[in-house]
Amino acid sequence: MPRTAQLTIGFGLLACLMLTALTPRTTARTGEAAESAAAVDVLITEARLFDGVRARRHRFDVAITGGRIRALAESSRHAFSPRTAGRVVEAQGRWLLPGLIDVHQHLFVHLADTSDKALAEAIHGEVGDTLRSYLRHGVTTVRSVGDFAPAIYTLRARLDAGSLTGPHLLIVGRVLSAPGGHPGATVCSGDPLCRSRLCFEIADRADAVAAVAAVAGRGADAVKVVVGHDHLPSLPTPILETIVEQAHRRDLRVTAHTTSLADARRAVEAGVDSLEHGVVEQEVDEAFARLLRRHGVTYAPTLFALKMQTALPPTWSRTGRRNFAFLLARGIPMATGADFPGQGLSVFAEMIAMVEAGANRRQALEAATAGAARHLGLEGELGVIAPGARADLILVDGDPLRGLQSLQTPVLVLLSGMIVEADSERKERPA
Repeated sequence: MPRTAQLTIGFGLLACLMLTALTPRTTARTGEAAESAAAVDVLITEARLFDGVRARRHRFDVAITGGRIRALAESSRHAFSPRTAGRVVEAQGRWLLPGLIDVHQHLFVHLADTSDKALAEAIHGEVGDTLRSYLRHGVTTVRSVGDFAPAIYTLRARLDAGSLTGPHLLIVGRVLSAPGGHPGATVCSGDPLCRSRLCFEIADRADAVAAVAAVAGRGADAVKVVVGHDHLPSLPTPILETIVEQAHRRDLRVTAHTTSLADARRAVEAGVDSLEHGVVEQEVDEAFARLLRRHGVTYAPTLFALKMQTALPPTWSRTGRRNFAFLLARGIPMATGADFPGQGLSVFAEMIAMVEAGANRRQALEAATAGAARHLGLEGELGVIAPGARADLILVDGDPLRGLQSLQTPVLVLLSGMIVEADSERKERPA
């Protein structure tokens, strides 16, 4: 069954909420009216917007066609006629936002049993449940930044085929790291099979070329390189430069796992596009902030994971929070990456951690939408409410700029313009 068809099954309940399914008219239309009727699949009316960067407190109508936002206009202009739309969602003053994005996640690594049989079962079991939970909580895009191959590729194929329901999934496949480094010596300690499925251990430039070619050949969306981790071996700069050059030659972005200031500097100077975790071992300085700005590098601080993972040094969480606040104040683009599944609430938890560390709610919202899209190299495609952007949207009660709690339970979730989640209980217009 096609994925778009599967995602719409069972949502007739929306008629009880605020959704009106308009029966297509058979009367012949001519000119502009007929073209408009054919083009507008979904019309969302009377919505306040957070567009990925700023709030728009006037009410807007948003027209969607072919899974993308066709146009938006203030509701007072009556730019779109509900009679010409295939389906109408009456927002009644609720807030419409881009779907939330998790740029840093692992879907299989945390499982207790990582045998091939267990991983295959998890796709339609625990991992499948997690993906459905993401959608329920408004997360419409997730990037896996290191999971077992081939399970992660199978998972993406099932999502694309429609046999699983879940957010858009981006993957890096196996990560590239130094022999004896992370994750081979940590997550996969004493387990050669784990290492062979989770990482390429790069000893020289030839290994680097082969590994990037293998990742690209499997259809990965980006390359992840572990530049260094704590006291473990790190990749030498010449090898790191080769990885970046080979990836960029194939139009693949490179994101770098770093924990120390020295390794983060080396990664940025070698040309990586983004940092995962960033700097947690030492405090950053003005020179590092200037380096990030000069190279246009984005930053996923993973504050929630640093706080939750007790195996990490306790100073890393405190230092990570301080560095996040320091860099945010200097205009470094931030992205939400939870590094912790959290049953769908991981992005919300990361946003709360950002606010606790010094961000305001607008900055946290941007990090989960437009900022995250920029981190993925998908600026303008995801994370915004603008003409041409993919129609991954969530509708919530309450102003998210006054309180993020409404993001925990969206009223409505759209994935590529298809309604995939809805709350039939909340029928009343918000105050």
